[in-house]
Amino acid sequence: MEQSIINSDKFWETIEKANKLSQGNLDMFTKLIEKELSSWSYSELYHFQIIYEEYELATVKYANNLIWSALILINKGYCTNTYGFAGWLISQGKNTYLETLKNPDYLAKTDASKDKCNYEGIRFVAINLAKEKMKGKIKQKTEEMKPLWESDIFKSDQIKINSEIEYGNLNRNRDWKLKEMEPLLPDLYNKHVAKKRFWGLF
Repeated sequence: MEQSIINSDKFWETIEKANKLSQGNLDMFTKLIEKELSSWSYSELYHFQIIYEEYELATVKYANNLIWSALILINKGYCTNTYGFAGWLISQGKNTYLETLKNPDYLAKTDASKDKCNYEGIRFVAINLAKEKMKGKIKQKTEEMKPLWESDIFKSDQIKINSEIEYGNLNRNRDWKLKEMEPLLPDLYNKHVAKKRFWGLF
């Protein structure tokens, strides 16, 4: 029975290594993640998937988060696929991920641009590789995982993940006009609106 399990530090180490090597090319990023994970055990892959989903959910579950107003500025008037944005944000590494949830204006320091912060390529990489390793033994593998999910190592990592995530204390107002976002997201406003030709919205 497999007993190997990874933690969130290993998760981010894998993400950041691929991010550095891919230099912004998301197709290459996906291939690098697939290559790295291909040698992992079933339990390691499954845990990687669970960690990914923890971070994904932390991004999308607050519909009133100011981050969605930030994407309005970046995308010139509309919000992107929320799961696609979560995937892109995770692919940028731990610091960018945590800083953006805490302060969405941090996105001005990234290369987020219209239609280019929408990425789901990593979303099912680990679970698809895990399924290949199952070889039809889904029930057996599920039973093997139970002791891991109940282990202190697994539980402590879940606590660590949740303790590191902070959100800004200002909620999004769906009725905001463009100009009203300037004092709320000054760096993004300056980068994507003030320095561009006005895009005729709001």
